[in-house]
Amino acid sequence: MIYEARGLYQTTGPVDFTDSIEPVGKSRLHRAGHDAVIVTWGNHATVALEAAKQLAEEGFDVGVLDLRWLCPLDREGLQAAVRSASGKVVVLHEANRTGGFGAEIVAQLHESLGNEMALKVARVATPDMRIPSSPILQRALLPSAVKVVEETRRLIK
Repeated sequence: MIYEARGLYQTTGPVDFTDSIEPVGKSRLHRAGHDAVIVTWGNHATVALEAAKQLAEEGFDVGVLDLRWLCPLDREGLQAAVRSASGKVVVLHEANRTGGFGAEIVAQLHESLGNEMALKVARVATPDMRIPSSPILQRALLPSAVKVVEETRRLIK
């Protein structure tokens, strides 16, 4: 049965309660890509998918990996997505750039794949400043599809 409901992150849409339950600690590869992969989680999965769609219209084959869990982290899924993208990774997250979990993702990729392949990494995150209470100002700071497209283009070229 499908219901219209308010979902995560202030979104609305159909919710299918007959779907199977997904395992804890597994990422979801929304789309595979050979030119690069956008690695993200939470609300920014939709931002990443929009950016990948825009890049596909320009002829770029960009994947989107939604980690879904940070602990436990799906290291195998992460490494597989990065390998298929020839080591070109855009890490997208909502937290501040400095000290955000994106830095941990980059560190783990270098530890696990750094001797196997050359990694080319970009991080798209919120600037290192306090988040304002105004929703309009928040939107100006948070990573957008436009910012992800710009960084991904730079990374691929």
